[in-house]
Amino acid sequence: WPDYYSDIFCYNIDYDDGRRKGYRYRFCRRLCEDRRYRLLGIILVVGTVAIYVTSFWHRDKQPLNITEAPLEMREQSERYEMAATTYHPSSYGRNDGWTGTSYLAAMDFCLKRNKNIPCPYEAYCPLGDGGMPLGGFKDEHEGSWAPFFSEGSVNEWVSLSRDNPCEKYSTRFDEKPSWGLTGRDAEGFTRHVSCCLNVKGGADSTLNNEKSSDFIARPPLLEEDLEKVKPGNP
Repeated sequence: WPDYYSDIFCYNIDYDDGRRKGYRYRFCRRLCEDRRYRLLGIILVVGTVAIYVTSFWHRDKQPLNITEAPLEMREQSERYEMAATTYHPSSYGRNDGWTGTSYLAAMDFCLKRNKNIPCPYEAYCPLGDGGMPLGGFKDEHEGSWAPFFSEGSVNEWVSLSRDNPCEKYSTRFDEKPSWGLTGRDAEGFTRHVSCCLNVKGGADSTLNNEKSSDFIARPPLLEEDLEKVKPGNP
């Protein structure tokens, strides 16, 4: 093992204490000149390089799934777009003329605006419970509840805040709010309402109708069909 190799691999910082420097240098040089230590060092270097190269090779070989997230985003976008084009919602707050605090006040407020109704749940929340409301969150200090229209039911409210987005009041508390009828002490959390067109069936039925033209009830030539075409059968 040439002397200059030990100088290269065993270089040390220069210390003022010459005796300490000489001791550290001799100790390091002794390690470099020992065949066992050299072999151990070579094994460590080769192993580290092998692990590094293998990790990159496996990463390149893994299939990239680039369609799931974009597909989910497209489906969500379609739900929002369908709700907007079906119901044509218009949102109102305290600065837009909405001063009511009860369900009946919301019915009267929307009726005076092109004979609309409070938006149904699907218009507020195209993605359902836990999704972001159409038009974004409406966070208030005491929460935010908005009245929504439901066929055959009154005094229905949905949350528009981040704490419990798109959760129905009747689902969360197993009852409808008394303040929804009286409006008493409800000003702080009833500051938003959306009015929509009165659409029969809703956005879900529109989606189903659009898909019905491509829907096949059952594939042709099932076993019962084959029985009918056998010779001798009418």
